[in-house]
Amino acid sequence: MKTTHTVLSGLPAVIYGEKTDRALFYVHGKYGCKEEAEGIAALLCPAGYTVFAVDLPAKGDCLPWEICPVLDEIIASLRGDCSFLALLGVSIGAYFTLLTDSVSLSDRLLLLSPVVDMVSLIGGMMEETGIGEEELKEKKTAVSKNGDLISFGYLTYARAHAEYALPPFVSLLTAENDPLTPPEKAKAFAEKYGAYRVRYPGGEHWFHTEEELRARDLWIRDSLSENGGVLLSVRASLDSLADPAYRVFQKKLMPDIPIDRVVGVRTPEARKLAKALSKKPEEAKIFLSSLPHASYDENNLHGFLLSECRDFDTAVRLTDTFLPYVDNWATCDQTRPKAFDKNREKLIPHIDRWLADSHPFTVRFGIEMLMNFFLDGAYEDAYSARVAAVKSEEYYVNMMSAWYFATALAKHWDEVLPYLTEHRLNQWVHNKTIRKAIESDRITPEQKAYLRTLTVS
Repeated sequence: MKTTHTVLSGLPAVIYGEKTDRALFYVHGKYGCKEEAEGIAALLCPAGYTVFAVDLPAKGDCLPWEICPVLDEIIASLRGDCSFLALLGVSIGAYFTLLTDSVSLSDRLLLLSPVVDMVSLIGGMMEETGIGEEELKEKKTAVSKNGDLISFGYLTYARAHAEYALPPFVSLLTAENDPLTPPEKAKAFAEKYGAYRVRYPGGEHWFHTEEELRARDLWIRDSLSENGGVLLSVRASLDSLADPAYRVFQKKLMPDIPIDRVVGVRTPEARKLAKALSKKPEEAKIFLSSLPHASYDENNLHGFLLSECRDFDTAVRLTDTFLPYVDNWATCDQTRPKAFDKNREKLIPHIDRWLADSHPFTVRFGIEMLMNFFLDGAYEDAYSARVAAVKSEEYYVNMMSAWYFATALAKHWDEVLPYLTEHRLNQWVHNKTIRKAIESDRITPEQKAYLRTLTVS
């Protein structure tokens, strides 16, 4: 990636990528630097963007009435050179960006952990420090417990500039536990200015961990997408359905999924949202084409929406696109396209492809399709043989195999029992099948007693 160091309106600057007519201007936060934009440039430059970033004076610990005119000059210049201009401000850098006259000229405004209510922030610092407004006015400045400077001039300025003139498209990403921009402040700002708001479920003010940077990049992708309004609206809908207690419960069931990817939407609510979205074909198409998703809940919504598809070829195509991104058993098991039920013969070749795949949840999905659609009147021993032929070291694949055979025993005892008596399964699947069958209400007491004698130690 081409990197050019230069100066923009007197500020040290870096330009990433070749010169194009699509640009993003990055404004860092306190203690940040222009080089922070490199990761964002790696995301955007291949998509045809030029990324600009500057070093703010004193690492961002500067005064808005001094820096904002400089930023305004840079933004106005970029606007004149580009057909599409996006601004991305972080923390105090976002606040400075909001204050510029040229911010309204941008096509997209992205705010990451933004300071959106400076008056309240300064008021909180005053309260923590134990200084009143009259005393601050007299002293002009004070130092907070954290060593930050509290200025009466800054407070006066913030009050005089508490309203912003923004572009039509504004997108916020804030963390759940951000002390500088708590959820209620971010929500109030979004409602006031008609902005899209994405709440990161976890985290604090600075986005820096691998999971946080992944969330940041997907938010940038969605915010800059031509269909960003649809994608961000879907995410907002999921966030509005979040249940904190259910989020904790879900995480316990899925130890391999980072907690920060779990929003906490209950399954019935996610299904309702999928049905509503399915009645808006264009919006549904946009969401289904936006992979990877940011959260476990978005993956579930994708699975439910895909399940609503009634055209077989379309359902197979969408399934093939989605399966590589499935990373947990719940999303896998809840994805069941309705189109498959009436096209079982056409489904078998695709199941064979899925069973031969290297991705464990694709294999699990293939076994699940055999269990869901081929254990009733359509049953043939060849289907069980396909499952028995799967050789895997993956827990979630073997667990689905055991679930398949336990269910098959309940429905076709005589045909399936030889898979146990003749030891056609690996030992783990063999014993897990017996255990799950014994736990089933569909297996008779006599059958359970016999199964216990088949356990392999």
